[in-house]
Amino acid sequence: MPQSKRNIIKNLVLNEISHVSDPANKGSTVVLWKRADATKGGDLMNPEELAKKLEELETQVSELEKSSMDYESKYKKLMSAMEKAGMSMEEMDGEMVISKSAEAVEEYIDIEGERIAKSTVPAPVLALLEKSAKEADDLRKAAEYVELKKRAVEVMPNMAGTEDSKAALLKSVESIGDEAVRSDILKSLKAADAAVKKSFEERGQDFVDETTPAAKLDKMAKEHAEKEGIPFHSAYAQIIKSVDGRKLAAEVMNRN
Repeated sequence: MPQSKRNIIKNLVLNEISHVSDPANKGSTVVLWKRADATKGGDLMNPEELAKKLEELETQVSELEKSSMDYESKYKKLMSAMEKAGMSMEEMDGEMVISKSAEAVEEYIDIEGERIAKSTVPAPVLALLEKSAKEADDLRKAAEYVELKKRAVEVMPNMAGTEDSKAALLKSVESIGDEAVRSDILKSLKAADAAVKKSFEERGQDFVDETTPAAKLDKMAKEHAEKEGIPFHSAYAQIIKSVDGRKLAAEVMNRN
């Protein structure tokens, strides 16, 4: 309808507004208000009360969010502690059930030869037992190392190097699983040590026969040490493992 032909009706009282299948004024709108019951709140709540109510609701929401975060943190800590203890928790028939994890592996500690489950020992006592066990293990290892150095000096008294380096060399040899190979290398070490001793004796003479097996073995070791930039005793240990070195070491043993 053109703007000029519109009519504005004022002071009109409507008793009823009904939907019809074919409205006459399709573009018109109706705004309705419904009065609330005469109770506290709703449309009767004044702005001050409404602001206060909203503030209370915001406080409750903040507290609920904080409680939710605290609960989640505690839940994670609980699950972590249960996992470390080899336990698991699951819901069954509406209830939470705690059980021992199937894949949980029990840890043990050896006390004077007796195997004890760590889970059966209170934490403070377990800490003391583990400390004592470590100290005992350290003492045992120290005693074993002293014995290893003693054996190394007995096997290689004339070879160059400190007791620690000789012990390291002997330890690597003794760790070989094949008994025959291990025994053969020990013989070679002893032969090399004898060759070193022999070379020292020959150097003390006016004439040094460089054609002897000991002299040849000593020369090979020196050249190998200079070439590879390694200590003399390490070079000696490597040379006597070679084909020529083993032959010379065997000749030295036969001469002695």
